[in-house]
Amino acid sequence: MFYKDIEVGEIKAKFADHSSKFTIINQQEIHYKDQGDGDVILMIHGSPGSLFIWNKWAEILSKNYRIIRMDLPAFGITGPNRENDYSLNYYINFVKSFVDKLELKKFHLIGNSLGGQITYEFTDKFPGLVEKMVLISPTSFNHVYETSMFPAMKIIQSLVPKSGLNFITPKSWIRQSLKQIYSDQKLITPSMVDLNHSLLLREGNRKALLGNIIEQSTNKENKVSEITTPTLLLWGEKDKIIPVVNASNFKSMITNVRLITYKDVGHFPFDEVPEQSAKDVEEFLKF
Repeated sequence: MFYKDIEVGEIKAKFADHSSKFTIINQQEIHYKDQGDGDVILMIHGSPGSLFIWNKWAEILSKNYRIIRMDLPAFGITGPNRENDYSLNYYINFVKSFVDKLELKKFHLIGNSLGGQITYEFTDKFPGLVEKMVLISPTSFNHVYETSMFPAMKIIQSLVPKSGLNFITPKSWIRQSLKQIYSDQKLITPSMVDLNHSLLLREGNRKALLGNIIEQSTNKENKVSEITTPTLLLWGEKDKIIPVVNASNFKSMITNVRLITYKDVGHFPFDEVPEQSAKDVEEFLKF
């Protein structure tokens, strides 16, 4: 039950591979992957998460597009930022610094969960950079949870005052969280649990996750004006994290939005039905 931090060098040795790249943003080393050729698609994961959640889509979409995905600060191999700032405004500015560093002038932007909110708030602030956006079960300023939060997050919140998360992080928490994320439980493998558990133990990530949770729990104000960027909204009909009823929040926020839902699918359509959801994305981007 009690686990020490894992040094970043050990995490890199275990999970970084030939396609892993690193760059420096705001004095921090950022882990990312850049695969394929063509129009650029930038993918932003949620909380907790990492660039590895996009593996299936990256394999499919990189045949026709240049796929770029990063571990956001506080997560994955990247780890915590120096400022201990995990506000939405921080993440929006981070993404801007990242695309500037890679000299991306125009791109499609995809985000899941918190990454979805970063996506549409970034697009609202920098509309000239984003051609089209795809939002997958995104958080919003007034989203409704089927359960107040999935079990591991409720446990984590209860430990915040004592910072228990810094030491007590059993694999069972990860497994329980994944059971809430996935409708198809067969997709939850021991290697998936080990990956997510190990990345959480990456030095500094547990403390950063606490900061992220506290920051996002205060996100109650809609700061977005009307967005005109063409948008595809994807949602699993069995999403227990952010149920599909929340899709209605985006009809007033985005003028040009299309919703596709997936039967018997949870919070990660890109992992549960990767071929069908990737096909939907490609058809949307072509027109």
